[in-house]
Amino acid sequence: MTSEALINHLNNGANYCYAPNDRYCEWGRQLWIDDKVQAVLDEEKIEDRRYLLEQMERNMPQWLDEIKRRVAERFEQNRRKAA
Repeated sequence: MTSEALINHLNNGANYCYAPNDRYCEWGRQLWIDDKVQAVLDEEKIEDRRYLLEQMERNMPQWLDEIKRRVAERFEQNRRKAA
């Protein structure tokens, strides 16, 4: 599921972002990465999260480390909130 913020950004004609060609401005790329992070976090089962990360590794390897870093940060934040 794509975030509303990313969709709104992509529909804004004032930037040069074009998702089908993987072309994003800096803000658009950050929104895109956040969208991928949220997709991983939305998976309930660890097997499903692993599978999604494997697919990301295959399809977008240059962004995988950043996505994994942000996922880990979010899990840590959520753990601290729960404690």
